Amino acid sequence: MWQQLFTPQAVAELQELVTFDSDPPTPAVLSLPEQPRDDVRIMITSWGARPLDAALLDKFPRLELMMHAAGTVREVLPDPAVGERIKICTASQINARPVAEFTLGIILTALRETFSWRKRFLLEGPQIWWGQRSEFQGGYYGKTVCLVGFGAVAEYLISLLRPFEFEVLVVSDYLTEEKAAELQVTKTTLLEAAPRADVVSLHEADLPPYRGMINREVLEAMKPGAWLINTARGRLIDEEALIAVLEKGHIWAALDVACEEPPRDGHPFYRLENCILTPHIAGSLRGELARIGDYVVREIRNHLEGKPYEHELRPASLGKRA
Repeated sequence: MWQQLFTPQAVAELQELVTFDSDPPTPAVLSLPEQPRDDVRIMITSWGARPLDAALLDKFPRLELMMHAAGTVREVLPDPAVGERIKICTASQINARPVAEFTLGIILTALRETFSWRKRFLLEGPQIWWGQRSEFQGGYYGKTVCLVGFGAVAEYLISLLRPFEFEVLVVSDYLTEEKAAELQVTKTTLLEAAPRADVVSLHEADLPPYRGMINREVLEAMKPGAWLINTARGRLIDEEALIAVLEKGHIWAALDVACEEPPRDGHPFYRLENCILTPHIAGSLRGELARIGDYVVREIRNHLEGKPYEHELRPASLGKRA
């Protein structure tokens, strides 16, 4: 992954700015150094990095900037107090782009009833080519999309949805009425949105207040044939309740995440025809990782030149947002 994050061009640019080792981190690098390192001013972290706690921070007395080349910083920054001692920048908004694009793709594909056509052709063959088209209920105009959570992914997704003339509902404690008006969306509650939405798409953080928020009451309130899309975290959904609702054929689900990844062998998600399962692929993968690496280079340049950061994480937000 390290080579995918940092292309040869990105490595060359970094080496012009700082002393940068382009080799992938080793277990020794990830462990706590025996002696303080006063030569380190910038630390780049990514998926799988050792948590940056007070003990590790004490080993880097001149550290100025932690540059997180991944999404959420919660696992690498378990102690919000660390944010009071150094500057923190994160690529979470950069990683939000492919998640939003993936979600848009699912929404557009789902609302054209694309996933159900495959099953129909397998069962009935070519005779449905014209006959079933007369029963087509798909399309985008006049449809309603509800986004649960308002962060980088949801805000970018709103901009992607705009050309399709959806009515967009947002369920979030963080979205103000003023911001909702600016984005031309409607702020609402989950139980108010569920019966109205053709799509409910989850973008909330994996924090205790939100775990299990998509419960049986919400699922049963959704309109028949609506879609539940989850590209956030599996624990937002009461999976047993979702399985029960899917087995009744009440709604469809597109799940890129699950409570347990991968779901255990024999899990109902694998067999349910109205459940589209993908293996946590919505975020940055392969070539898209280079976008994160290029951002890291820009942010480090900003730091060294005293320019404003693109995506600085404020200490007050640590522990509250993704």
